[in-house]
Amino acid sequence: MIHTIQPGDELTMIGPDGQRSERFVLGDLPALRCDYVWIYRMGDAPIVVDRAYGLDATFEFHTRHGASAVNRSW
Repeated sequence: MIHTIQPGDELTMIGPDGQRSERFVLGDLPALRCDYVWIYRMGDAPIVVDRAYGLDATFEFHTRHGASAVNRSW
């Protein structure tokens, strides 16, 4: 899912161990480095996690660019 999120999206990061971040607005596209994944949050410090942990993490999508999340219950 890391490739489908966009700056301005409101997300929660969920690690492979089930640990959840607080909701945040994505400030820039995530950066994949040799050892770490950097998740840039708007107006806050980035989330920096081990590469393997970051690649196995998922993101819960809440809203995009201030619009309401799409109802996907159909």
